[in-house]
Amino acid sequence: MLKRSAFWGWLAVSGIGGLGLMMHAYLASFSRLIADDYCSAYQVRNLGFLRSIWFWYRNWSGGYSTSVADGLLKIAGPYGLSTLIPLFILTWASIIILAAYQFLPAELSRLSRWGWSLCLGLTGLFLLLLLTPNVPQSLFWWGGMRAYSAPLALFALYLGLFRFWSKRVVVKWAQWLGVCISLVSMFFAAGFSETFTPVQVVLFAGWLALGWRVKFLQPRSPAFSFVLAGFLGALIGLVTMVAAPGNAVRQAFFPPSPNFWGILRISFSAYLAFLAWLVESVERVAGLLALIFLGIWAGLQIPAAWKVRSWYVPAALLNGLTLVFGCFPSAAYGMSERPPDRALIIAVYFLAGNFLIGGYWLGMWLRQTRSMQRWQPVMLTLLLLSLAAASSLNFQRLENSSAAYITYAQEWDAMDAQILAAKASNQAQISIPAKQNWAGLDEPNNNPRFWVTLCMSKYYEIPVFGPNPDLP
Repeated sequence: MLKRSAFWGWLAVSGIGGLGLMMHAYLASFSRLIADDYCSAYQVRNLGFLRSIWFWYRNWSGGYSTSVADGLLKIAGPYGLSTLIPLFILTWASIIILAAYQFLPAELSRLSRWGWSLCLGLTGLFLLLLLTPNVPQSLFWWGGMRAYSAPLALFALYLGLFRFWSKRVVVKWAQWLGVCISLVSMFFAAGFSETFTPVQVVLFAGWLALGWRVKFLQPRSPAFSFVLAGFLGALIGLVTMVAAPGNAVRQAFFPPSPNFWGILRISFSAYLAFLAWLVESVERVAGLLALIFLGIWAGLQIPAAWKVRSWYVPAALLNGLTLVFGCFPSAAYGMSERPPDRALIIAVYFLAGNFLIGGYWLGMWLRQTRSMQRWQPVMLTLLLLSLAAASSLNFQRLENSSAAYITYAQEWDAMDAQILAAKASNQAQISIPAKQNWAGLDEPNNNPRFWVTLCMSKYYEIPVFGPNPDLP
């Protein structure tokens, strides 16, 4: 019979994580078009779906998958983001839950598997967002969400599909279907962000090497073919992104790329600053501890079909720190500076995932080497205390910022109505009042050549000017 303590533990942990995600979804419901979104929405409406992808590939960057995602802006309309982004949060959480369910041992009862899946999915995603440096730009802003958060959700889906495929004996045609799905999905994931793609390729290379070394990926097995196809898809995606003619256009707006040692200097400096930032607040330290305690608590209770060795734990932590560093060199090369904070959700993704796995392996190792049953309530208590501290501080911070989201949405709605009325009455141009968005991104000014002013004017098909001082 299921232990009552386990049930209440799942309920409490999942509830805290779920409430945190609901707060994020609530704030996301006030999302509106900002800055780059006008450019993206205009081009896909003006050129059509396929031609807009080609336009951005030739004239700005190799992020072909971001251009594909921008097609949703045409479907959803100007107010669609208030639904699209909360729906994305729900979808992302569901993907992690289903992926976790696939990885849990089959000997657990169905109720236990769903209980653990909800804990890992809801709380894991909540803690990921809690540790992210700039959630407004990484998740609530369309331009950042589809470039930096979308590939992370897709990769979580890939992991679930890999586990689903590897647990089954499939016929030949189904193996080929799995190979095609793996290659295409990872090619698509590679087209979102220059920060994610290099790390994605390195991750797959390490996955294949480690799988061959410890013999959990046997050559010619469906699992090996699936991962190899994913690696090839990611590699082809990286080449496709690097070969984009638009890279040269965008590079002209940045200083010349530094040499190898310059790239390392910028990367290490930004990397150490990011790690220092993670431990500068009680909220984030409590979040990191909650990740580790969640993993240990799970490892103490979930049976293992294989023996966990003591070196697995530091290996997981080292792997996470290594993948985090891999998120910095691409920005150092392309922009001669650290990546923007919105891109660091990718670094947090790999760090949080490996810390959770490291804690899980530590719990499994303790369970295998000594009697730790009496420590399960202690570990659950530590988890709930750290999680409660992190979530209460996070909730307070989000609640304090909610007025900015609500006010901006109201101002944006009034501005949209004002512009559409001016357009309907055939006015030559329209001036809008000043407003500051919660993402800290550019707003239109009175310079017709300023990029936001230009994109917004094209989007509304009427010259739109803001009150800000003219920019050169």
